[in-house]
Amino acid sequence: MINITNDINVTYEEIIYAFSSTLNMVDKNIYHHHSQVAYIAYHIAKEMKIPPAEIKDIVMTGLIHDIGVNTQEDINELKEEANKKVKKHTIRGYVLLEKNCLLCNLADAIRYHHTFWDYGKNFVDIDEKTSLMTQIIFLADRIAIYSSKRRKNILLER
Repeated sequence: MINITNDINVTYEEIIYAFSSTLNMVDKNIYHHHSQVAYIAYHIAKEMKIPPAEIKDIVMTGLIHDIGVNTQEDINELKEEANKKVKKHTIRGYVLLEKNCLLCNLADAIRYHHTFWDYGKNFVDIDEKTSLMTQIIFLADRIAIYSSKRRKNILLER
């Protein structure tokens, strides 16, 4: 019998990049959007002087924040800006990550990344660090969406 855990060495980052690349198969725009969100979130976190280890988690979350998107209905739901209901993809993403020991620290941020802040009322069951990460992803997501509506590629701007 082969002990798979001793024979395979995969890093946290490799798993995130694999998930992120897989999302490209669902919709090519999702991969581009995730890259934008990760880039914007990185700069927000850096400007806020967040510690490098936490910035890494924020960037990794940005790269897979819509990991629960797997149907055309999910894609349409994302495009409905006025839709304030809980988005199904956030729950699916949370369920996918919560039991994975390498990625469980990102699960709550994935779950709440479309939740409005409302002075913390909507974040009663998560810690302050995760709440901040969630709000950075939320803000980066909004910036990426609004900048794409202007037909500008924010990654090319200085």
